[in-house]
Amino acid sequence: MSTGSTPAASETSATWPEKSGLAAARTLTWDEPEGLAPRGTVLVLPGRGEQPGVYERFGRRLAADAYRVHIVGDATRNVEEVSVAVKSLLEAPGRPGPAVLVGSDTGALLALRLVALGSVTVDGLVLAGLPDPERRVAVATDAEPEVRASCPTHQKLLRDAARGLFQAGSLDPDRIPGALREPLDPAGVRIPVLGLHGDNDQVSPLAGVHADYARLSGAELLTVADGRHDVLNAANHRGVAATVVLWLERLRLGAQLPSIIRPATERDGAEPDTEPHPSTGANPTSTRANPTNTRANPTSTDASPLTGEEGP
Repeated sequence: MSTGSTPAASETSATWPEKSGLAAARTLTWDEPEGLAPRGTVLVLPGRGEQPGVYERFGRRLAADAYRVHIVGDATRNVEEVSVAVKSLLEAPGRPGPAVLVGSDTGALLALRLVALGSVTVDGLVLAGLPDPERRVAVATDAEPEVRASCPTHQKLLRDAARGLFQAGSLDPDRIPGALREPLDPAGVRIPVLGLHGDNDQVSPLAGVHADYARLSGAELLTVADGRHDVLNAANHRGVAATVVLWLERLRLGAQLPSIIRPATERDGAEPDTEPHPSTGANPTSTRANPTNTRANPTSTDASPLTGEEGP
C-alpha cells in the first residue's frame, strides 16, 4: 500500500481492519529511503485497542532516518498471534541489525516479556508508557483521546471514527491478558532499555514506574514534558522521536551506548603535546605529524560497527 510519499509503507494482513478497529492480524512496514543502507530494524508493538496506524507518524520519522520499521497489531486481542508475528519479522532473511522492540502500553509489557523469557533475540528495548496491570482508572469515552495523547493533531485523528484507529474503552486493566500479567525475572533482560514516560500520565503515573526500571540493570528512564499515556504521540512528538533516533545511533556503536553528542570540556580541542622527542627532536605522538591519523587517511571509511557497511 503506497502512502504517496517517501518512505513508502507496505501492508501485510490476513484481513483488512474492521471499522471498529478490532482486527489484529495487520502489519504496517516503512522501508528506508531508496539509495540508503538500512541502519537497523525497529518493531513497534501498539497498546490496548490500537491499530498499527496510530504510530504511522512515528514510523515514518524513523524510516526517514533509514531504519526499517514494522508496526504489528494489538497484542491484547491475541498475544500468541502478535508474538508469532514479531518472531517472524525478526527471523526474516536479510533483516538488518541492530534490532529493537518499541512497545507502548501493553505493547511494552509484551516486548519486555519476549526478551525476559528469551523468546526473541534483539539488541535493545524502548518502553513507552509502561502500565501497571493492577491499576484501575476510569476514563470517560469522550475524554479518552486527551488521556491517551497530548498532541491535538493526534487527538483529532483518534476521534476520526472513519479511520477506526483505536477502540474506545480499552484502557480498562481487565483488557490486559493474563499472559502479560505474570511476574518476570528482570535478570532475564540483559540488553539496553530506554524508558519513555509522560509526566502527566493518568493511566500509569510516572511515580509508579521508577521501581520497575530500577530492577532492570541496563535501563534509562526519561520523562516527557506534557506527556500522557502515549508519549510517542505527545505534543513533543518530534523531540521524542529524535531522542529515540539518537539512542538507536548510540546502540549501533555498542551495548554500552557510547555518547555521540556530549557537553564540551576544556580538554576537547586542546593542542597535542608538542614537546620534542629527546632523541630525534620530533614528536612521534602528534596527530599532525602522524601519517596514520584517520582524519588524514584517504582510505578511512565511516563504517557501521555492527554491519561493516558504509553509513548513509
